[in-house]
Amino acid sequence: MLYFFILASAILIYNPAFAEKSTSGIVESKDGEVVQAAIVAHEVAISVAEKAMQNSPTEEVRQIAQMIIRDHEAALANFEEMAEELDDEPTESEWSEQLQAEAADRKETLSEKLGAEFDEAYLRTELEYHQDLVNLFHNELAAATDERDLNALVVNYVSELNAHIVQIENIIEAVLEDED
Repeated sequence: MLYFFILASAILIYNPAFAEKSTSGIVESKDGEVVQAAIVAHEVAISVAEKAMQNSPTEEVRQIAQMIIRDHEAALANFEEMAEELDDEPTESEWSEQLQAEAADRKETLSEKLGAEFDEAYLRTELEYHQDLVNLFHNELAAATDERDLNALVVNYVSELNAHIVQIENIIEAVLEDED
């Protein structure tokens, strides 16, 4: 019996799901923070891509921006639907606050550019942003949730982000080499 008690205690102590506890000892879920960060990530991608639709003089850049808008709007709808299904309300966190701050910086950088300089800045920041999102979704958000459906949505979205990265890299190669 003592063996069972020690084993059960060890499982509870070392289980990562029990790592974050409130002062009352109740496990606090991060699902609301995860879903809010994902929602903000998609809203940021959409708003920056809309800026590219307005300001880019290059058809290929506008096409990639349109693809980003379409795909991130679909993902945003999925995460908003997930938010309605969760027990936790979407909650601001360091993740969502950092994404919002970075969005403001990206928009400011882009507002200072015109023509080919805008295209290059947009494509390079979009590439970096998507690489950062892969890291965020794969390494942080997926690890922060125990909710199976939310975890699956986060993990599955990484493949779409990687597809965007490949497409952005192809456009960078095609558009920026043509300008040189």
